[in-house]
Amino acid sequence: MNDFTDEDFENVTPTEIEDISVGELDAALVAIKETEADYKAKKDISTEAYWKLEAAKAEFMSLMKRSGKKKWSVAGHGGYSIHDELKFRVPDGPENKEKFFKFLRSETACKLLQSDPKDVFLAYASINAQTMNSLCKKLKSLAAEDGVDLELPGVMAPQAETKMRKTK
Repeated sequence: MNDFTDEDFENVTPTEIEDISVGELDAALVAIKETEADYKAKKDISTEAYWKLEAAKAEFMSLMKRSGKKKWSVAGHGGYSIHDELKFRVPDGPENKEKFFKFLRSETACKLLQSDPKDVFLAYASINAQTMNSLCKKLKSLAAEDGVDLELPGVMAPQAETKMRKTK
């Protein structure tokens, strides 16, 4: 549930109402449905091709590993090489995230990165747009339940945006 006030929508520009025929609306909706069907069919083909490509790459990598080769090319087709690299994953769960960010603010990490603890934290702490929207809406809603108009420090005021949602 969103508990937005009229002030949250003050930057919305009203649209002039026009006389639009039922036929125009019907045609526009049919165009969406037809284009959507075409897109889905092409997306399904693309997804199938992607998995075929991934299977071919996996087979090639298996052959390369089994043969002990690190690089292979075919005239006119280019080539591939294989190499090992370390990949780190984002810490899972609040406890591990807390430990990681505590380390980032530590003297050791700051010395290695040659940065101030605050700068290190701000450079590496991030939030994606979907999580940000969800969090801010939840905070505003919970504050509104307590009768508080919460200002979120460092967060710009929300912008109203007209969206289209698919229905049955």
